[in-house]
Amino acid sequence: MIKRDFSSALRTISTKGAVDTSKIAELTNETREAMVRHIVRKRQPILKELIPAEFDYSWLNAMGYLYETTGCKYTFVHTCEHAIK
Repeated sequence: MIKRDFSSALRTISTKGAVDTSKIAELTNETREAMVRHIVRKRQPILKELIPAEFDYSWLNAMGYLYETTGCKYTFVHTCEHAIK
C-alpha cells in the first residue's frame, strides 16, 4: 500500500478528522491488513480495532509490537518507542 492509498482508506473511516471505529468494520480484511502493514513499516502505533481477526500476531510481536495501551478514546498496539497517554 502506498501513501496515497493509505490516506484514501483513512479518509473513508474518518469523521471530522478523527477515526470512527464503527466505520472500520466497513473495510475489507485485505484493506485493513494492508493498512496495518503500512503502519508497521512507518513504526507507528496501530489502532487495535484496525487489526483483522485472522492477522498474524506472531509477526506483529516479532516486529516489536508487544504493548497494548488504552487511551481516552482508542486502544493502541505499539512498540516500546511510544508512550501513549
